[in-house]
Amino acid sequence: MGGESAADYVEDELRRIGVGDVTREPFEITVPLDKGGELSFVEDGERYALYGMWPNLVRTTTLPPAGYTGEMIYGGEGDWSDYNGRELDGRIVLLEFNTWSRWLQAASLGARAIVFVEPEQTTGSQGTAKYSTAPLDIPRFWIERKAGLRLRERLRRGPAQVVLKGRMDWQQQTAWNIWGKIPGSDPDLSSEAIIIESYYDGISVVPALAPSAEVAS
Repeated sequence: MGGESAADYVEDELRRIGVGDVTREPFEITVPLDKGGELSFVEDGERYALYGMWPNLVRTTTLPPAGYTGEMIYGGEGDWSDYNGRELDGRIVLLEFNTWSRWLQAASLGARAIVFVEPEQTTGSQGTAKYSTAPLDIPRFWIERKAGLRLRERLRRGPAQVVLKGRMDWQQQTAWNIWGKIPGSDPDLSSEAIIIESYYDGISVVPALAPSAEVAS
């Protein structure tokens, strides 16, 4: 797992630079683990890999084992005007990612699930707008840009019947606190301590694709 590799690296580096009394303490943490997602067209079987988005509170992107079969449409920027004259109840909607929380408008009109196209650039604020602090049962998925553009082009020709599959489970994983001591040189301050702290875990609105860019920087 990436978390264990990161912990190994931090511990090894602290020892390499001469930090003393390096200690590693395990603890348990509950995290959402993406077990995989897929979208396939009923007409010809064309398939696209999907990644589950961060849960709505405790509600993950899990669908029934057989998946969900329904019509998919392209919803553009997710404005109300993008849905003029269109039925959303039970449908799957493809949206551009940089649309803030307008996916909630599709959900309010009865959409069953949302798929977001990976943008060329985005912000952390856009990411946090893609999940709710209420346990809404509206699975949301991320599709990588190249595949998303192909999917968008196909849906621009009209709605299509698709099968949507996805599973994300809450699971306990082991994480580690790692610390060490660097003794000072002033005897008058020997009873005092300065604590320097940082975190090395990674988080992403798409849990399976967490580059940990914030902590790396």
